[in-house]
Amino acid sequence: PDGRTVHKEAPPDNGGMAAVAEALGRIGLQSYAAAFDSEGFDDIEFLLGLDSAERAAVATATGMDAKPGHAGKWVKFGFGEP
Repeated sequence: PDGRTVHKEAPPDNGGMAAVAEALGRIGLQSYAAAFDSEGFDDIEFLLGLDSAERAAVATATGMDAKPGHAGKWVKFGFGEP
């Protein structure tokens, strides 16, 4: 009755950082796994739903834009194959 919401079920499993690291590895960008984790990008479903502009923001936040080839690959293809 105090206005706070109490969740009785655990949030859905999004694969966590392990799923993100695996996906980065599949596209040759595994060296960014720690940066994704430290910036809170640990939800694979969220990342899969990003458009190219949003992926560009992730590239900047994770330092990927220091290597334009890596950032370009991520922005254009996400976790898909080039």
